[in-house]
Amino acid sequence: MQTIHVARDRAPLGQFSEEEVRSGLGSGRFVSTDLAWREGMSDWKPLGQWPEFGAAGGVSAIPSVPVVGPVQPVRTESFASGAVADGLPWERRAELGIVQAVIGTIKQVLLAPSEAFSTMRRTGGLLEPLLYYAPLAMVGGALAGLYKVGFNAASGKEGAPIWAMLLVVLIGVVLVPVMLLIVAGLQHLVLMLLGGANHPFETTLRTAAYAFGSSSPLQIVPVCGGIVGAIWGIVVLCIGLSKTQNCSTGKAIVAVLAPILVCCGLGLALAIFGGIGAALAAKSMQ
Repeated sequence: MQTIHVARDRAPLGQFSEEEVRSGLGSGRFVSTDLAWREGMSDWKPLGQWPEFGAAGGVSAIPSVPVVGPVQPVRTESFASGAVADGLPWERRAELGIVQAVIGTIKQVLLAPSEAFSTMRRTGGLLEPLLYYAPLAMVGGALAGLYKVGFNAASGKEGAPIWAMLLVVLIGVVLVPVMLLIVAGLQHLVLMLLGGANHPFETTLRTAAYAFGSSSPLQIVPVCGGIVGAIWGIVVLCIGLSKTQNCSTGKAIVAVLAPILVCCGLGLALAIFGGIGAALAAKSMQ
């Protein structure tokens, strides 16, 4: 039997069986204005409007009119998880301002990923998350490059010329979002194969953009920032996908790590074959 998601004052109360809801209405645990939803419904409805609960515990059905008050603005993206989502700060930047929205999103995603991705909007377009991810990823990469230039100068090593660094930045403007699309696409494909893709590709992309975008500024820390940022970005993404795609943590971990392992394996194979080819070429020239 399908469970019923119940929310009050925009806060989820949990998932319950039909009998539990009926009993709760009779005992006062639930009230007729509590919003409820189960799979197959197009919108949340007050319990008093459900035919099966209208007379439960002496509660008469309330008129089928729009619900007013604090329980009305419930987002439909969170039906499957039972959470009532307002959106990350970046998704509310019109009211918060760009700077506060960026800082707030970074803090939420890095410090409380489970809660952050429970509120993330599952849909809303691809441009919004890309506009968040791309600048942060490029700033993080630029900082890492500057640190490398500084270390090379301090150690007396000759670094790359300025024009080469500028070229890398220009190429990055195109490659950074493209690489995210490719990585998110592979992760979503793995989720589909595992039966863990309960929302469209857009949801996976948004999750990856907010996870990797938020961890990129950690590269501001010299020496270890890049490694810490990469690892924490992966951890946060695993947590995020389990929330936004409503799948098990195990499936999320496999979806995140599988493309990475495949790419590493291909790189290692190319390096091995390249080494063998170079060795054979050198031997033939003797």
